[in-house]
Amino acid sequence: MKLETSQILQTIYRFYPKHISYNRKKGKSYKKTKEFKAFIKKRKKAMKNHQQIEIFREELQNLLGLEVVNFSNLKNDVSYRYHCLLQDCDKSKTLELVVVISYLDLYYCYFFIESAKNSFQDSLESAEIQKKYQKIYQEKLKRLDLFFLQKGYCRVKNPMDSVDCTQTELKNQGEVNVYDCLFSDLFR
Repeated sequence: MKLETSQILQTIYRFYPKHISYNRKKGKSYKKTKEFKAFIKKRKKAMKNHQQIEIFREELQNLLGLEVVNFSNLKNDVSYRYHCLLQDCDKSKTLELVVVISYLDLYYCYFFIESAKNSFQDSLESAEIQKKYQKIYQEKLKRLDLFFLQKGYCRVKNPMDSVDCTQTELKNQGEVNVYDCLFSDLFR
């Protein structure tokens, strides 16, 4: 299923009010908008349904045949987040496939990260790294895409696309992207 940017924005604007500052002192309060109330309702539902975290972890582990670690933080993020260990090179460098599943709606994305001993380099914004590993792990990614497609999810292929009309708790208007809204504005 081809996902259009307008569909993603429609979803985002159901949970994030347009043109209202999160920390506004006067006028309409961000936290009193219908969008923010819908956002909080989804968050509470996800937190009550905490067994979903383990269900996704087990499904991903069985599907990919990899060690899958849950990095979900439902209190601060709007997604379930899993790190799948692909390579552990001489204990000084690792390669992981990160799978992030939004609980706001049926969206997911994935990206690769490389980490060196005692440091972490997020490579979501590095198209070169993403392209390299997508080619190497294309069979696993095809299985992953088919798995989510069968569950009715759509893959967000450009999570760094800008969302101009809204803001999140941590990002001001003009700084927000799709990933911040659908997955997490804390951690990429």
